[in-house]
Amino acid sequence: MAANVLAFLYQFAMARLLEPRQFAAVLAIISAMAIVVFPANAFQAAVAIGSVRMTVDGRSDHLGAFAVRAAIGGGAPLAALAAVTFIFREDVGQLFGFDGTAVVLWMCASLVMSMWLAAHRGVLQGSGAFTALGLVILAEVSIRLLFSITLVISGFGVDGATAGFPLGIGGALALGVWMLRQRFGGGSGLRGNLWTALAHESRAVPAMLAVFGVQAIDIVIANTRLQGSELQAFSAATLAGRIVFYAGFVVTLLILPRYRNMFITRRLEKALVAGSFGTMTLICTGGFAAGLALPELIHAVLVGPSYFMDTQLMQTYILGSSLLTYALFLISIVLAAGWTRIAMVIGPIALIQTALYVFAATTGRQFAHVLAVSAGTMVLILIITVVALLRTRVWRVHQRPP
Repeated sequence: MAANVLAFLYQFAMARLLEPRQFAAVLAIISAMAIVVFPANAFQAAVAIGSVRMTVDGRSDHLGAFAVRAAIGGGAPLAALAAVTFIFREDVGQLFGFDGTAVVLWMCASLVMSMWLAAHRGVLQGSGAFTALGLVILAEVSIRLLFSITLVISGFGVDGATAGFPLGIGGALALGVWMLRQRFGGGSGLRGNLWTALAHESRAVPAMLAVFGVQAIDIVIANTRLQGSELQAFSAATLAGRIVFYAGFVVTLLILPRYRNMFITRRLEKALVAGSFGTMTLICTGGFAAGLALPELIHAVLVGPSYFMDTQLMQTYILGSSLLTYALFLISIVLAAGWTRIAMVIGPIALIQTALYVFAATTGRQFAHVLAVSAGTMVLILIITVVALLRTRVWRVHQRPP
């Protein structure tokens, strides 16, 4: 939770320290990277499963070697992507609106090391070293925030803002390796099991990415289509919308394991269902109510008077982001039930939303309207799906006499 707060503070600090056009470029860069490395979550879960098996089998002294081997294997695809990114660095710079190769180098280094870090985080998670895992996560965002602010204040602009990412990942990775320093007892013998677990965990990626990805893709596309005051107002609205999304994302992470356990055991937990739905409803409706009543104050606090203000855009975007946050919560419940085929329904909506961004939206308000309509459609479909799953997989079983 602290890491998510610091991650938002990073964006808040960059909005305040950089010029509006520079901040839009940085926001687009980190959003694009978040989409690319999102499958690392499935990879981390697969490594965690392998680590659980090793710990149960009494082979915890091999976990360090397992993390290194997993990092090498998992990092290979992103190393190839990083190489392609560097080859086309001029096109990448033109896409995101910056000059020079330093930013591309930071992006490439972050891509590769993110999978290495995911492997070590997975080992810490699977072995039950949750304090160590929390420290690694916190170290990453803390180092990123500290160095990025220092470098931007020193006059390095977009270069400094993006340099914090590989520095943060590298520092967290070094900490993870140090925490596993006494567990390098040779090979693990889990070559097949790791990739089997990865194939299983990856089934949830398309559905989750359909929601998580569209939360990040709009600023990437807007960065290439909007200019001047339009882009300034949209960047401010995007930053405001992420407050709601980050808050909901934290709750989703906390309740996902409990829902998964509920579906596995088929024991209805009324307090969990009522509490989680109540909390998410409060977060989303509270965020929208604040955006509806206080758009000028939100704009002033987040970005200040140097950014152009569009009240209707701010209100509509926060509505869309609130709905998308609720969709993320609902789809996590669907995936906890093991119904990964929801991607066949949600995926096309996300693709249509992205296509509308690319080919139809020409103003910030149009981007916000597309987000609100698409997110609302997702919520409607997911509510019906969640109710059906709860009734068929938990409620009816719970109501049967013993």
